[in-house]
This record gives sequence, structure tokens and C-alpha cells, in this order.
Amino acid sequence: SLPISTVVELDIDSMKLGILSEMENPRAYLSMAFYPDCLMFIGGTNCWSSVYGITEKYDLLEHQWYKCKKLNYPRYGHGNCTINERYIFVTGGCDRFYDIMNCELYDRKYDRWTEYSSMLKPVQKCNVLKFHDDIFVVGGKERNVQIFNYERKFWRFGPKLNDITSK
Repeated sequence: SLPISTVVELDIDSMKLGILSEMENPRAYLSMAFYPDCLMFIGGTNCWSSVYGITEKYDLLEHQWYKCKKLNYPRYGHGNCTINERYIFVTGGCDRFYDIMNCELYDRKYDRWTEYSSMLKPVQKCNVLKFHDDIFVVGGKERNVQIFNYERKFWRFGPKLNDITSK
């Protein structure tokens, strides 16, 4: 993957892509969070020498970019999910040399990242989904499923993914 900076939008009626804007910092392996009023772009790498903690917000109503607070731990290949349209929970990824096990929570209201409990096992290129009070971290190199209960702030393992492949 090469670093990109172009943000596009899909016109559902015509099924055509159009350029929405350009990010200030081209990156690869970043994560994106969606809110009704904005898109958040988190972390990433230039694929050569740098790993970023940069967080940028694109306001969909004002068509304007805003810089937000940086991650406490720059990372790429991570996943995230939104919580109650206010928070972003970021987990997993790599700092260029080592897997990152700690998690971070971004508060949109206060533009602040807070460190959170570490995962049970490191994971890169994962998918993250919130369901009720649980956050599921799925995939990566191994077939582990890790579940974080947001209210109790407690990690546990879920069942492993099965061995079925698309080959």
C-alpha cells in the first residue's frame, strides 16, 4: 500500500466517485471513524520511515479540515470504533517495530486522548465493532477474538475464528 491523501465521496444516484478533499498528511494503513457531521482520520504510516499519531477531522458540513490531538502512541494497522457518537476507541496496530497492545479513547467534546487498558494479545490489521457494552477486536495475523467490556473496562477472549478460508 502506498500513502494516499485523497478523500473521495460516492454519489449514490450516479454511482460515481468525486474528489471531496485532500488530507494534509498522505498516509497508508490509517483508520477512519465516521460521525454524522465529520470523518476522523487516525494514525498511519508513510510506508518507509515514519509512523504517525496524527488525527485529522474533516467537517462534512463546513467542508473544512481540522487538526485534533495526536494519539499518545503513534500507530498504523490499527482498528477503531465509535461509542455513543462522542468517543473513538482505538486498539491494535504497530509502532514500526513492535505490536501495540495498549488502547486509547478519544473524546470529541474535549479533543483529548486517554490511555486505556491493554489488550490480552497484540493484533494488527484488525476489525473493531461495538455491540451493546462490548467491543469486539477480530482478526489480525491470528484468528483471535478479543472482547473489551466498555462499562466494566475488562478484556476477555472470545471464541477463535474458524479455519474456513476463501481459497
